[in-house]
Amino acid sequence: MKQTTRSILGVLGLLLVVLAVAFGAAWVGRDEEQKAEDKAAYEKLFNFDKNHVVAISIAKPGFLVYLERPDVKSPWMLKHPAPAAADEAAVNLMLSSFNTLKQKKDLGDDHDGKPYGLAPSSFIVKVIFDDGKEQGLEFGVESSFDRGIYVRKSGEQMIRIVDSRQKSSFDKSPFDMRNKLLAELPEQAEVTRIDVSANRTPYVLEKVSGAWMVAGAPADSESVDRIATSIKALPIKAVAADDFKLALPGEFGMDPPKIVVKVTARNSQETLVRTIFFSTARAGAVDKQMLSYARLDGQPAILQVDHTFASELDKDPAGFAEKQLVHAGGDSVRRLSFETPSGKVEIDHPQQPTPEGGIPNDLYTVTSPKAGPANKAKLSAALYSLTNLRASAFEGPAPKTAKELAKYGFDKAMTATLLGDGGKVLARVRVGAVNHQRRYVLVDGVDKLALVERKNVEELPWTAADALEIAAK
Repeated sequence: MKQTTRSILGVLGLLLVVLAVAFGAAWVGRDEEQKAEDKAAYEKLFNFDKNHVVAISIAKPGFLVYLERPDVKSPWMLKHPAPAAADEAAVNLMLSSFNTLKQKKDLGDDHDGKPYGLAPSSFIVKVIFDDGKEQGLEFGVESSFDRGIYVRKSGEQMIRIVDSRQKSSFDKSPFDMRNKLLAELPEQAEVTRIDVSANRTPYVLEKVSGAWMVAGAPADSESVDRIATSIKALPIKAVAADDFKLALPGEFGMDPPKIVVKVTARNSQETLVRTIFFSTARAGAVDKQMLSYARLDGQPAILQVDHTFASELDKDPAGFAEKQLVHAGGDSVRRLSFETPSGKVEIDHPQQPTPEGGIPNDLYTVTSPKAGPANKAKLSAALYSLTNLRASAFEGPAPKTAKELAKYGFDKAMTATLLGDGGKVLARVRVGAVNHQRRYVLVDGVDKLALVERKNVEELPWTAADALEIAAK
């Protein structure tokens, strides 16, 4: 045999060895892959599309939880033990838990469920599909040696063991599965109207063209927005009773209710209305504990809620009056004046050009009683305080006579004035006497006597020393 032929045969032999090794490795790899697939198929107990589930039941000693939806596009509703919107997240988590449930092993031909708490089971969870078919899981007792729990799929004889920790995904109470928000409004819904009745002074808060109104007058948007947000987010602490009709007379302080709140909200093109009855707060069994209850109209359940919320609504509508006292933007102010019985300080605030892509330089110059560069930080803070001045409370109409003005300290008032282009008065704030941690103020155009926090007006630059930059150094 020639050397060339021997070389070719040697190469072919080596190639065959390499191919054999590669084929063997591939065979072993495929075999391992098949084993892994078989193991996963053995462990997995359920494999269904949760989007086709239309009902869920949880049966345990003492209660039955039943949830359903008319079709897969509708929200989940709790139907038993008391009607309520369901907690969508809790429902989806339970449905996902079916498909992630894994068995450790099965008991083979041992089908006698009695030793394992499965003859019959006292805890059964079922899902019903839109085609009428159903699947379920029956729970038995816990295994004493491997942290497992015995289970059986509904309609089967095979007994299996799963990790006992997986039971918690299915062991849910009615409260676990219900919507925990009292008003049951979608997160994206916008509250547009709040009707409050059954209290001493009924009133309506309504959003008109994006602004809140009360009794036909502008309302304090900050306060009303807080109330609207609180109504949407008010959580229930517990279900006190499944059916108010079975309660003893006066048991929950809702005969009659302390407050009735009708909430109107807009959710895309849909208008949602919720009417809520709130009880009078009462002392609980625990020292200093106060209990308050509520019920959503159309639902029988009595729900425990925060006892302070109804009090926030039980007020005179005047308490929701607009509290913003000054309506002038800082960028429109060209001059500031601060006058006291001891003298007057005047500051120029000329308009500055805006650098391309930047922020205009805010310039202040003291012109009287002594000219000089102003303390920019002090003046910027003063302008912000004045243009954002809000009342803490109102004490009735603005005093008119000299005697009334003197009663509140306005005979010796300090006056802050904001002026715009051409010397136009944009706002004038008169500061009167101290009332505890507040001061009385009168603002041009606001026919009310207001109280504001002392620091919001006392820290204004009432003297030249406060206003001048050199004095600040």
